[in-house]
Amino acid sequence: HEWDRQRGWKTFEACPYKAEDPKNWYGVRVDSVTRAVVAINLAQNDVSGNISKSVGKLTHLTTLILNRNKLVGCIPEAIFTVPTLRSLDLHGNQLSGEVPEGIKNLKLLNFLYIQHNQLGGRIDPLFTMPRLKKLNASYNQFTWSIPDTIRKAGHLEKLVLSHNRLMGPVPPEIGKCKRLTDLKLDGNQLNGDIPPELINLKRMEILHLDHNEFQGEIP
Repeated sequence: HEWDRQRGWKTFEACPYKAEDPKNWYGVRVDSVTRAVVAINLAQNDVSGNISKSVGKLTHLTTLILNRNKLVGCIPEAIFTVPTLRSLDLHGNQLSGEVPEGIKNLKLLNFLYIQHNQLGGRIDPLFTMPRLKKLNASYNQFTWSIPDTIRKAGHLEKLVLSHNRLMGPVPPEIGKCKRLTDLKLDGNQLNGDIPPELINLKRMEILHLDHNEFQGEIP
């Protein structure tokens, strides 16, 4: 199956030694000084198959955007060995399996978009990145509960976990995420009381808790 836009990529696949300079490849941005690949954007490009483990060799990569393609399989651990990564967008594919524990190695990651896939398991690893600002993991198959380690995600501004299979109570530690402006937990199986600690989130502008199994009064 052919990609929509593939300048440079197919030439390299056929004969690496005759390939064009990566700066001329479609969707690739190269640092003008170091000549290292710093960004790849192949969004909505009809790319299919698995994400290549070779991405782990791009040790200066800051941005990887592969959204709205036909990618399948698990997210490779290799992605999480790139220490410079700041933005990772894989939403709108058919990725499955669990999020690897190795994601905690992305100490500089600010933006993570993995919504509209078939990912499952626990969401605990998603709250191990200290600089994460925006996380959207909605419309997947995540189960278990929201972990109390969410308190470590103090830079979070937007958290969207809508339409998964999350259960249990919302941990009071969520009140430590003081920068949250957008919190969407709707369409899960969360239960118990709505934590009064939500009142501590003074910057909150959008809050969706509907279609769950909460009890008691609204704080």
